Amino acid sequence: MKIECTIKRELERKGDNGRILKDGPGTVITMGEATYVFKPEDPADKEGTTPHVCDVNDPDHIARFKEIPESFKPAGNAKWPKALPKTTIGKVEEQAEDEKDDDDFGAHVSEGDGDVK
Repeated sequence: MKIECTIKRELERKGDNGRILKDGPGTVITMGEATYVFKPEDPADKEGTTPHVCDVNDPDHIARFKEIPESFKPAGNAKWPKALPKTTIGKVEEQAEDEKDDDDFGAHVSEGDGDVK
């Protein structure tokens, strides 16, 4: 599915000499092992005025992009697929923190002599 990134940026990369090189308009998003490069729909568009689009085929990644409507939408007149998996991409760290908090729950309780006073 072709997805549009509504945040328009400049693609940059470090050259061999450490200098930042401008590669024109676009946005790079990495999810897991996949890297998505959103570039102007019209390759001749050097100003970045046409929609920045990228093909995304992984259903989990499509579902994650759908969860960020302020930055991503289906390109053109397309609609989001109705059946998408519930995604946990981008939520793993938050879940790990919650589990850590649960593991520490009893660590702050002081042990007494067992007598009720």
